[in-house]
Amino acid sequence: MRYQRIPYNIIAEHRYNAERALVKSSNSRLKSEFLFDGKYLLPDYRVHHINLDILDNRIENLWITNEHRKVHSSLRSLTKQLLDFGFLKFINGRYYL
Repeated sequence: MRYQRIPYNIIAEHRYNAERALVKSSNSRLKSEFLFDGKYLLPDYRVHHINLDILDNRIENLWITNEHRKVHSSLRSLTKQLLDFGFLKFINGRYYL
């Protein structure tokens, strides 16, 4: 994970990128839902990497949620289904298609 240095603070780069995108957005509903003071992501929101690559901080790869556990839970459920149907294999500590 990479970090962004801002005055008097250090913040995870993916969170910083999500905040900046919201601040620049013209969607006032999103701003009021996710930001406080019009510029900071509310603390109970998490930024999820859609492709699971924590170094890929492009805005199109980031999803803001307050239900982060549900996101990962759905991923675990999907993994189990793929294993059950034989589309996914687990060999020596790794998953394979």
